[in-house]
Amino acid sequence: MGRVFIKVRVFNPHDLDKFREVELLVDSGSIYTVIPRKILESIGVKPDGRERIRIFGGKTVVRDTGIVYIEYNGKKRGTTVIFGERRDSPIIGVPLLEMLCLQIDPINKKVKPIDGKEI
Repeated sequence: MGRVFIKVRVFNPHDLDKFREVELLVDSGSIYTVIPRKILESIGVKPDGRERIRIFGGKTVVRDTGIVYIEYNGKKRGTTVIFGERRDSPIIGVPLLEMLCLQIDPINKKVKPIDGKEI
């Protein structure tokens, strides 16, 4: 399957005037959404916890977590994200993809609504 990327807006949940656009790899094997730390800090999002996560290759790392709103195609959802460090890939995990009612279309290398209807 080829890589699928989507561009989303990431909002500070306490000040919706603070947001940034970011391109994320759609990762069908991830339960986490990872946003680069510098983007989260630029909109004033602060860590509210830490999680131990397993990354590609089986290595375990500890990363900060925080709450944001993510918007794609006019639909906005609140979610926990991982503060990505320098070598971490920005990704959207399956739970957030499902909250946005989206699924991967590997043939056309895009996401599409779960119900199959084009938005």
